[in-house]
Amino acid sequence: MNKKKIAAAAQRCLRELHGDTLPVDVLKITRGLGVHVVDNTAARNVGEYLKGSELGKCMTDGKTWVVIFDDTQPLETKRFTVGHEIGHIYLDHAGEIARLKLDHERQADEFAAQLLCPGNELRRRRLTEAEEVARVCKVPIEAARASLRGMMP
Repeated sequence: MNKKKIAAAAQRCLRELHGDTLPVDVLKITRGLGVHVVDNTAARNVGEYLKGSELGKCMTDGKTWVVIFDDTQPLETKRFTVGHEIGHIYLDHAGEIARLKLDHERQADEFAAQLLCPGNELRRRRLTEAEEVARVCKVPIEAARASLRGMMP
């Protein structure tokens, strides 16, 4: 899937489940999708947990989705991680073959950057500096940079 299609999917997700306020409320989106969000500490209590350097993951039993995120990370990283996992769900990455995993990770990162830093809203507010975008959108600086790159013609 190319960047234009990913950006269009993020815009569709925002239109359907959020609106145009910043910062984007990722929990409002997960509620709209029927996704349960659990921090790693709570997940560990029920036998699920993140492994190694994982910042998040999503799982389904075929009916319900659950997103687990690393609650020891800064707020901006937690928000981006949940956005990234929403990307996997929204882009329908579940069950696809393992060789696509690296591409899926890149796509989910791009989706999260466009979801949390929507280009149309950044343009409307005339936000053009990565530091300012990161502050307003409450995302890591890398996500702000990726979103601004995605806005280039």
